Amino acid sequence: TVLAISDLHNNPAALNFIDKVIQTFQIDVIIDTGDITDYGTGLESELVKKVAGLPVPCLFVPGNHDNPQVVAAMREAGALVLDDQRLEVAGLRVMGLADPASRSPFMEVAPEKELREAGKSGFEKLFEQSSPPDLVAAHNPLMVHDFTGRVPLIITGHTHRPSVSFDQGTWSVNPGSVGAAGIRGLQSPGEQMYSLAILYFEEAGSGNKGLT
Repeated sequence: TVLAISDLHNNPAALNFIDKVIQTFQIDVIIDTGDITDYGTGLESELVKKVAGLPVPCLFVPGNHDNPQVVAAMREAGALVLDDQRLEVAGLRVMGLADPASRSPFMEVAPEKELREAGKSGFEKLFEQSSPPDLVAAHNPLMVHDFTGRVPLIITGHTHRPSVSFDQGTWSVNPGSVGAAGIRGLQSPGEQMYSLAILYFEEAGSGNKGLT
């Protein structure tokens, strides 16, 4: 059972929400697709430590608001940071593609061309026909185009709007913003929801996991 979250944006109110879901739905692992902070300050890093310290493994895929200091803080606090890497956790093969902006201190959204190229590079470097991942996680949806039709599940974030779609045999899930977009949510027109996604997997034969 996977808890997919994204875009906490430094909102401490999200912590109680996440913790309650973990306990209620017997979550095995958290996959966080980034933007855990707004500005990557030392004060925000204290919240980062609390997220990484939740009572189940936390896989963290950096977003454009997660500068190198934030990424280091998550790693030091015990999160499994996926910076263009693959690993297996809770029986799932997971590939995580870090947002290119996470390697810069400026937290700007990378140009569309750069995002697409980073996704293509990750696909060429990490995708293996013999053992394709059960899921691919990235912050920006523009990075995952090459994986549609090649993996069972893609998890993204960035938009702050929850969505689920199915195309060419691939489910695409965006859990929205678990922190209701943080302080920026108060500045946006319309309501901002606190949202997340709970995903259930079971054995689908040949050692692969299928989304149920």
